[in-house]
Amino acid sequence: MLTATLVAVATNGGYPAMHSSKRSSHWRALITTASLIVPCAIAGTANAQAQSAAPTPAADADPAPAAPDIVVTGSRIRRVDYETASPTVAITSQLIQQSGTTNLTDYLTSIPALVGSSTSRDNSGDSAGIGTTGLNLLNLRNLGTERTLVLVDGRRHVASLEGSASVDINTIPEDLIERIDVLTGGASAIYGADGVTGVVNFVLKKNFEGLTGRVQSGISKYGDAGQRFATLTAGHNFSNGQGNIALSYEFSDEDRLDSKKRIGRDFVSMSYNPNFNKDDSGSYYRTPQRDVRFSYTSRQSAVDVGEGGEFDGIPEFLGTGGIYNNGKNLLKDNYSQGGDSTRLTDYFNDVRPSTTRHVVNMIGHYEISPAFEIFGEAKYANITAYSLGQPTFDARTFIAADNVFIPESIRNAIDPTLGGVEITRDNFDLGQRGERIKRETFRSVIGARGEIGGGVRLPAFKTAAVTASLTASVPSEGVTSYLARVGLSQAF
Repeated sequence: MLTATLVAVATNGGYPAMHSSKRSSHWRALITTASLIVPCAIAGTANAQAQSAAPTPAADADPAPAAPDIVVTGSRIRRVDYETASPTVAITSQLIQQSGTTNLTDYLTSIPALVGSSTSRDNSGDSAGIGTTGLNLLNLRNLGTERTLVLVDGRRHVASLEGSASVDINTIPEDLIERIDVLTGGASAIYGADGVTGVVNFVLKKNFEGLTGRVQSGISKYGDAGQRFATLTAGHNFSNGQGNIALSYEFSDEDRLDSKKRIGRDFVSMSYNPNFNKDDSGSYYRTPQRDVRFSYTSRQSAVDVGEGGEFDGIPEFLGTGGIYNNGKNLLKDNYSQGGDSTRLTDYFNDVRPSTTRHVVNMIGHYEISPAFEIFGEAKYANITAYSLGQPTFDARTFIAADNVFIPESIRNAIDPTLGGVEITRDNFDLGQRGERIKRETFRSVIGARGEIGGGVRLPAFKTAAVTASLTASVPSEGVTSYLARVGLSQAF
């Protein structure tokens, strides 16, 4: 006798349920399929009985093979391999630990689909947007972090950036990860526009038992950019394996790296060749240049006294009253070589922020019966980051000629028709602009999964989460407000 079994899976929460009209058509399709299978099974049995002779007792004793269950998976991805229509890349915890990295995103960027992700290096110095210092954000196919859906055990995670759904990977407990599934296509049909480029699902360990700890430290060959990492995880099975609870604490600390510590006065940049000749095949448009500087601006103020009744932006004096040396002008790039202007390397800033993480995560589950299980999760993450960018600058700020702090050498050269001077200044003495930020993430999950009856499986859960951030800009004033406070003499 042939049998047909129909098993349906109802989904909720991290696996969105289908629309009601789609659900109805889905069930009609299943019922139609079942109605076709059952008559065929009966007809097949009748045929077999009519064509065979009287069965022997031995033949009667052989049971008919059971037909396989028909499993309707809905939005749940049940297989992790390349045989599905949308291939899924699985990264195990062993691979992560063997990589030796203390920053999870640094490792994930080795996957071609995630190579465009934002690490803490990308969110430092003047590369960081307001409120983004120290964030680690995944970016599938380089189409934007807000288009990459990040899940933990198939459930959505609270965002770490205001006005965005982007999740800071710093909040994920590395030692509790069982594997990471990267789904690179077809996810928007399941999860909506959040997963238009794909989904990254962090699967946590469910039955961890014992006690494990790990301590790791590293430093660059230049003696900077130090990293420290420590984690402690404890887990216990109880009630003869029906339940499990695990607690993990993770700490990591990364030193801030200022690019000026790596770049000396002999830094070489590719700049416009002032001797370039387009008619000469051996002449190059750009050549390596040393001591490249921004034209017409200085830490000490570049002072333009004007000429011919107008300011031309080309300084004649330093703020101290000395003659300004413009160096060799590289006009095509608005750069110069040598002289008194501000060096290009002075504006280089942090290539990595300082970041300190404290992440506590508890996860547990209890099997009430083989068909029903409850689970829960609680997390607290405290992350601080600090980075400095470029200083403020003032371009062609007008100072009246009757200012008593203007040096005599400059005052005597002022064009009377202009009534003053223009100064351009890089305000390094006022400090660099930067950001110090603290983020706290609280997340809790409680739910149940199992079979309700009739082969219908229903995972249901409730998630409550919040991320609070406190951002403080490192103070740096513009020269105008600075002069109003301490006097114009400081500009010169």
